[in-house]
Formats: sequence, structure tokens, C-alpha cells
Amino acid sequence: MHTSGQIVSTSTIVLTGTATDAGRGNNGIASVSVRGALPDINAAGAATVNWTRSVELQPGANTINVYAYDQSDVANEAILILLRYV
Repeated sequence: MHTSGQIVSTSTIVLTGTATDAGRGNNGIASVSVRGALPDINAAGAATVNWTRSVELQPGANTINVYAYDQSDVANEAILILLRYV
């Protein structure tokens, strides 16, 4: 599992996570995006979806935004990960 501020020595990492709308309206997950939309990632109601994405890093600091969108009009940014590739 990668954490914010982590230093890695490889140019490609694999991020994994989960998304759920449980406790926030149970509108379900419409999509998840990590440097582009992930295909076939959705869930109904309070269900949880698992996701995985390989990410290419550039030398130096890398900012990775993870977005999870639900079925309501309000979208929330879920995660911000800062990694340094050396």
C-alpha cells in the first residue's frame, strides 16, 4: 500500500482501493477515476467497489488524485497521494 509522501524507487506503482457511498446517502458509486476513468467500476446503494490502477511515475514529486463519483449531484474528491520517485 502506498502512502502520502512515500519515496519509491520504481517508475511504475500499482494503487488499489475501495469506494462506497455507505453512510453518505447510499446513492451508489457511478465511477472512479485515477489518471483517467477506470472501466466497469460502479456499485448500487451502499455496496463497495474495489479498484486497481497501474500508475507511471516521473522522477521527482508526483501528485495522484483519486476521484469517486456517486449517483447524486454532489461529487467528492476521495484521496490525494504524493509520491516521490527517485
